[in-house]
Amino acid sequence: MYGRDVLAADLPGPMLDRAAAHRRVLSLQVSVAADLREDRALRDHALANFARRISSGDPQW
Repeated sequence: MYGRDVLAADLPGPMLDRAAAHRRVLSLQVSVAADLREDRALRDHALANFARRISSGDPQW
């Protein structure tokens, strides 16, 4: 929700990097959990969200 610059004022660099890495793969975690529950709609939504973010060109992704 908050940009990296805002968070950098309060978090050390390594912690911020770790948080960013977790944020990047959250959609993949959701897709795996949904697949395990056989919730295809949620799985597909999470994978599409991940793909959209990857292809957005945003340097965070």
